[in-house]
Amino acid sequence: MKRLTGLLLGLCAFGCLMAAGAEDPRRVSTNTVKQTLNIDTAAVNGGYACFSNAASFLNLQPGRRRIDINGIVYWLNAAPTLLDWKLTEVDLDLISLVFHSSTNTVPRPLKVVIDAGHGGEDEGALGVMPCIAEKELNLTIAEQVCRALDTNYFNVVMTRTNDVTMSLSNRTAFAASQKADLFISIHGNYSRNRSAAGIETFVFCSLGFPGSEEGASVRPRSPGHQFDFLSTAAGYAVHRRMVAEATLLTQSNVGDRGLKRSNFFVLREAKCPAMLLEVGFLSNDVDGMWLTNTVYQATLAQAIANGVKDYACTLPHVEERMAAIQEREAAMRARWAAAAKAKKDAAAAKLAAAKPVETNIPEVVVAAVTVAQPIEAEESLEAVSDGLNEAEAAATSLTNQQAVALIVPPETNEVTVATNAVEQVTNVVTETQSNILDSFVVPLDVRPYLTNGVPRESGNQ
Repeated sequence: MKRLTGLLLGLCAFGCLMAAGAEDPRRVSTNTVKQTLNIDTAAVNGGYACFSNAASFLNLQPGRRRIDINGIVYWLNAAPTLLDWKLTEVDLDLISLVFHSSTNTVPRPLKVVIDAGHGGEDEGALGVMPCIAEKELNLTIAEQVCRALDTNYFNVVMTRTNDVTMSLSNRTAFAASQKADLFISIHGNYSRNRSAAGIETFVFCSLGFPGSEEGASVRPRSPGHQFDFLSTAAGYAVHRRMVAEATLLTQSNVGDRGLKRSNFFVLREAKCPAMLLEVGFLSNDVDGMWLTNTVYQATLAQAIANGVKDYACTLPHVEERMAAIQEREAAMRARWAAAAKAKKDAAAAKLAAAKPVETNIPEVVVAAVTVAQPIEAEESLEAVSDGLNEAEAAATSLTNQQAVALIVPPETNEVTVATNAVEQVTNVVTETQSNILDSFVVPLDVRPYLTNGVPRESGNQ
């Protein structure tokens, strides 16, 4: 797990670079999608795009976050662009974790915390037909998941084993105290719309993006962000198993509502990969009937256990992809830093090569203004330039003899004006050298390589 911890720390640091904010995320072309996912066949037209190889397939629709990965519904952080089908880079990275089936059959040993949602005074939702309290359903399924997980590979504990009230913070704190490798919170769903039905699985929002719910907002950095990759891999594995095995038992479409992202407290504050399962709608007559069926409950529990095992088997592949992504981002940061340093050094050299202020005022002004261009200070630059217009005009009009005369006490009004102009320029240059040059970030002509102040990978555009 030491290797995994190192990868998580590295990818947590790279989280800000992945998204650069939801308004303008870095995006990749369809060619990059094909290369990353080892796609053999691609069919793209105005209404859909399908990418596939011998083992897996991916279906996209323009402008929609809801996609299909190997027959399972998956929600993107951001919809593909309408004209050129570009995905965000973070979405492609996350898809690459779950697109390929693992050939590994030996699961990695994990400490798993199973959380039966609600309890005690908090009954949760109440089923309509038949009547059942969500807290009881959650505990029943959670207990069966614990029994279904192979103790040879999984050390399993529960947040509650009876009908007690437990706060959300105590649930995540318990998982942290157990040094859990995976946290699974089990719930029944409810909606005022009684036709709403199906299974959905939630993991925490990716950094810089809102949740899947309409109108969701972007969350600031939270503990759950650093486990985005692992939570996605685990959530997809469990969700895929629940949908497949529930469909097989019922011989009908149970309703795949997808792997989604949300700001639930237990996902946001978890100190390990985490997911929240909504196993069906207690408010729906058909879902409610199945959820009270003991065979169906056992099937769901076994499906969850099978999904945990699948995830544990895929961890070598997930770690390999995470390491490759971390290496790519480190190289990108190095290129960005080198470009920034080169620009800074060039500007500093230009300033150093300029003639003294007394004999070449315009050239020094230009050098000073060139240096004084941090990424987001265009307005400040304009203000400085406007303030120097009069000084530049006066200095430019001087003859060589008048420029030399500037170093001696002024005897005419014209020279007085010029001297004042020199003093203004000298002050600007001094301030530029001591304050702006030392705090230099990136000159403006690096902006084409950036998105919201973050380096853009031009090779993936």
